[in-house]
Amino acid sequence: MKIDVFSDGGCKNNGRPDAEMYGSVAVDVNDKPHSFHFQDREMAVFHPDLKDFEHQTSPMAEIMSAFYALLYIAELQARGNKEQVVLHTDCEDVVGWLTQNYKIKAPHLREPILNARNLLAGLNNVRIVQEPREVLLARLGH
Repeated sequence: MKIDVFSDGGCKNNGRPDAEMYGSVAVDVNDKPHSFHFQDREMAVFHPDLKDFEHQTSPMAEIMSAFYALLYIAELQARGNKEQVVLHTDCEDVVGWLTQNYKIKAPHLREPILNARNLLAGLNNVRIVQEPREVLLARLGH
């Protein structure tokens, strides 16, 4: 048995001063779907001063969504779940950053990516897969 976790992020008015990030995570555990969505202020777990954070962009939303997915996986594993987990994303950058195959070029992404990598390093039996956008749209509904 495996657990599928789907992660996607985006940004309205990407990179502009009025930008607003959003993300979604969906989880299928024993064929029971769960999902949650978050916006701008709710992403503050990652960056406490997010409202004053000038770099609200799609890449930031993508890595933050992946971080939320990893937090969920960590919670499952803390409760004793030992099944294989597959984290699905449509973002090639997220896959590259988490597998450490991509360098972190943007300074504002360094801390969030390193936080996600550190969280992933403490998890067991997690595989990260890049999926076509359509797969994420079908599962997350946006």
